[in-house]
Order: sequence, then structure tokens, then C-alpha cells
Amino acid sequence: REVVDRVAREVPDTLLLAEAFWMMEGYFVRTLGMHRVYNSAFMNLLRNEDNANFHQVIKNTLEFDPEILKRYVNFMNNPDERTAVDQFGKGDKYFGVAVMMATLPGLPMFGHGQIEGFAEKYGMEFKKAYWNETPDPHLVERHGREIFPLLHRRYLFSGIQHFLMYDFFSAGGHVNEDVYAYSNGAGDERALVLYHNRFAETQGWIHTSVGFAAKEKDDEKRIIQRSLAAGLNLTGSPNDYVIFRDSISNLEYIRSSREIAERGLFFSLHAYQYHVFVDFREVQDDDFHAYRYLVEYLSGRGVPSIELALNELMLAPVQEPFRQIANPGYFQYLLDNRSSGKQTAIPEALLSEAEQKAWGLVKGIERLTGYDRNQAQIVQTIRDRLSTVLKLGRMEEHLPVPGGKKYQDALEYLRSGLEDKRTNWFTLFGWVFLHALGKLGGTDDYETRTQSWVEEWQLSRILSQSGDEMGLDPESNWRMVNTVHLLIGQQEWFTNLMDDPVEEILRRWLSQEEIQRYLGINRYKDVLWYNKEAFEEFVWWMTMLAVLESSPSAAVSASQFLEQLLGAYELAEELLAAAGQSDYQVNKLLKAFQTAKS
Repeated sequence: REVVDRVAREVPDTLLLAEAFWMMEGYFVRTLGMHRVYNSAFMNLLRNEDNANFHQVIKNTLEFDPEILKRYVNFMNNPDERTAVDQFGKGDKYFGVAVMMATLPGLPMFGHGQIEGFAEKYGMEFKKAYWNETPDPHLVERHGREIFPLLHRRYLFSGIQHFLMYDFFSAGGHVNEDVYAYSNGAGDERALVLYHNRFAETQGWIHTSVGFAAKEKDDEKRIIQRSLAAGLNLTGSPNDYVIFRDSISNLEYIRSSREIAERGLFFSLHAYQYHVFVDFREVQDDDFHAYRYLVEYLSGRGVPSIELALNELMLAPVQEPFRQIANPGYFQYLLDNRSSGKQTAIPEALLSEAEQKAWGLVKGIERLTGYDRNQAQIVQTIRDRLSTVLKLGRMEEHLPVPGGKKYQDALEYLRSGLEDKRTNWFTLFGWVFLHALGKLGGTDDYETRTQSWVEEWQLSRILSQSGDEMGLDPESNWRMVNTVHLLIGQQEWFTNLMDDPVEEILRRWLSQEEIQRYLGINRYKDVLWYNKEAFEEFVWWMTMLAVLESSPSAAVSASQFLEQLLGAYELAEELLAAAGQSDYQVNKLLKAFQTAKS
């Protein structure tokens, strides 16, 4: 004591380090006044799961002087002790204790070989390792994923100004000493740590901190407690919600600030489970109570992003009906019931079900946007065009034209793009249910509106997920989604351009950036090239689009359908013939029509 006092008086900048034995740490820092001391209680009590005693060590320190917590050097092994892997293993218990070491005030100290998982106990006199050990890559990787990010944010955990420890009250109302719960922070940032140091399951609440010594103006100390809401710097307002992230799982959570202020936080913890919650931020609910609904919807679950989850919740009226459509089971059901082989008639129940699904999607859009125009017309159009798609395999029986060879050639051309091509079938099904939705907001520029909605409401993502589930390879899946988007934008092209020369139709297509990407147009040595297969596929899709535009219905007669089918097929023949003379060069493709015209 005399030495410590003289050092403080004569050389006050000296750092005094103590190596204490037999749980004497408190004596060295509290009575002798040493600045740093090994905290063997951390290693021994947590290893033995003597959690009540270790809690008492921390509580006694907090009640005496919280600043002393900063003087402890917490460790899981040192040269005089068994290695960390020997004492704590390599599983969740090891990492739970390592999380505490990284997030308690004081100084975390990693022993030699601890991160690599070395098991040899070495002495200070050792000049080299005697065991031929190699680093455990899984252990090193897990340190990098779970522990090192916490060490990079030590500023949140090293101080004592905002440190609070909480009792964990189980369902029976008693304190479970096996659970360590404490919060800390720096500036306006806060963090909350929980660790269950027992091979057991538990549930409970944290709400009020344990007592700690606080200095009054007259330097007198008194023991006070604070709420969890105060520890996390929350307002507790009924209209506020707090969002936070678990550094371990990287999932985000949302809770009511008012509930935290009144009741605290509830946790279910399995054996040796741990959480480190960071990035707390409060948000205010809107007039639609979006965050309140999200809290109810998630029911405590974590999600990769609260904002994305909120977006999905807001879009649920549209996304859920579309998921009922764009899923492998339903698309395969449609495919199995198309006209083919002995199957000629399309079941009425199938078309009625499709109509019902279309109504669900239309009503969902109305709920989301308020648009309600042309609903019956849109649903009927979806039904009619789906019926036409499913009849393509036996269209000559549904719509016979005696002696029409051109008609047979046109149907064979359309069928050639569907034979054994599930991707094209699924593309058609996706397009059928999406293509006319923009008319809910009016018929002017409805194609652009539809494209915008499909992207804004993440319907393309749902379609892509369905493609994954259907076993489409990434290239086919990407092609399906992008083709649906392109077809939506090219609707009614045949009606709008049928009186124009083929060259002009082609020029308009080639001037559009989306079609340029689809055709793979690129410049090489001052020549514009296009992809042969992509062009043939594009022409086929445009022909299919023209045919579906004139689907036989109450509004379109059989003769009108036949006229549009034959007109589109003739145009396709011209385009493909010109492509055959073009050597895959854009200028030669256009020149082929100029030559024919002259």
C-alpha cells in the first residue's frame, strides 16, 4: 500500500500491473489500488459455471466503484493455466465466454494459440512448441465472424459510464444467475449483451439493472438502479419503435419502445446461447401504423432487414396473390392441362381457378394503390389469353380452318418454340397474369405502368424465385424474367405497326435499349453485330405476342384471330429470311429490306 501511495504521489503516470492468485483480484485493485490485475475469477467461475458467484463479484464491484471494472484483465487462459480449448472446448460455450471477454469493461486478453485452437500447455521457459499442431480453420473462421467484429467496436464496451448489468427474471419470477445480461455504449450508441452459461433451456425478462454506486455532488455515493429503456437510451413513447441488429447472427429485430420501458425485453435462450445487439435506432410509426403491424407480423422473429420486411409487409396484398400464381406447383398444373396428345379440351375448372387468382391479384393492387378501373375487363383478358396459350398444341381442333396450309405452318412455327421448353411455357404463364395489370390505372401507357409495378413490387423477384424452385438454370431463369418484362413493353406492337414497312418496324425495335440488350447487340471493329439465336427467339416471341393479342373471345372473332396470326407469321418469315442474309450484322439486316423494296 505504501508503494502504491508513493508511486501515485511521486510518479503519477506510472501504470501498476498486478498478477494476483487465488481470487485475490478485488484486494489488489480495491485495497491496494493497482491499475490492472489479472481477473482469474473470469476464467475459473465461468469455466465451472459458478454463475451466482461471478455475478456477485461484478455486483460487489459495481456497488463499491464501477470504475474498478475497467482495471480487470479478463482471460480464458495464460501460461500458468490449461489452454482455453482444454478448459472451454471449441463449441458455443467457448464462444459465449469469448463474447463476454470481448464485451465487458476492462481488458480482453487472448492466450497463445487460443484463436488457432492449440491444446499444448506451454511454460514461460519453452523455446518452441513440442506438439505438432496446426490451426483449426473452423475455429479461426468463427473468431473472424463473431469475435473480431466486437473487438473492432471495443469503444462500445470498454467504458463504464453507460455500463449496466441486469437480472434475468425467469417465468417463475426468480433471478436466473446463469444468464448474464448487460448494456453499454459510447456517445449515442448502445449495445446489449446476453449469454446463457449453462447446458439448459431458459426463458425470461430483463427490465431493471442491478444496483451500482453513483457519485452525488458532494462526492457521496448512493446505490441506484436504472431501467433497460434508460440503458438503451430509448424514449418509451407509445408511437416509437426500436430497431436493432444481432452482431452474431446479423439479423435485425424490432420492438415497441413503450413495451421495453414498461416490461423490458423477453428472451428464450438455449444452452450456451449468446446475443450481442448493436445499432439501436428508434423510428416513429406512421399514420398507417406500419411498424406496429410489422411487430405483430414478425412476432419477435429476426429478419435480414427490417426495412425489407416492412416493404414486403406493405406489398403483401399484391405479393401474396402473385405467389399463389407464380409457383412451381401451379405453373406445372397449367402445363399438364394444356391441349396435347389426347387432351383437347381445357377444363372449365382450370379457367375458373385462373380467373379467381387474377381477381385476387387485381383486388390486391386496388388495396395497395386505390386503382380500380377496368377490373372485369383485365380479368377476362387474362382468362382468354391463358385459354389461347393452353390451346396452342391443338389449335387446329379448337379453331379448324379446312385446307389452310399457311395456317398449319403458322401454328407449327408457334409450337416449335414450346416443344420441350419449360422456360418458354413458364414465361408465357408469367406474362399472361401480369401483362394487363397497368390498365387498372387507365389504358394510357399502361404497358410502362405495368413494367414499373412489376419491378417496384418485386414481382420479378418472386417470378425468379419460382424459377429457381422449378429447377431452371440461372441463365434460363434470368432469360424468363427479362423476357416477361420485354413482352409487357411490346404489347399491341402488331396492331400499332402493321401498316408500317418491315424495315421501319425493325428500326423501331433496334432503337430500344431493352431490345438491344436482348439481342446482344455489340460493336466490334466498327461493325454492329447481333446474336443469331437471340434474334430468332425475339422474332418468335413477337409473333406469339401478336397472336395472343388477338385471342379469340367475345371481343375478337375467329376470322380476326386468323388474320392476325397469318399476318404476324408472314412478317416473321420476312424477318428471318433477312437475318439469313445478314451475317449477323445489324446494317446488313436493315439493308436486306432496302434491297427488297428497291
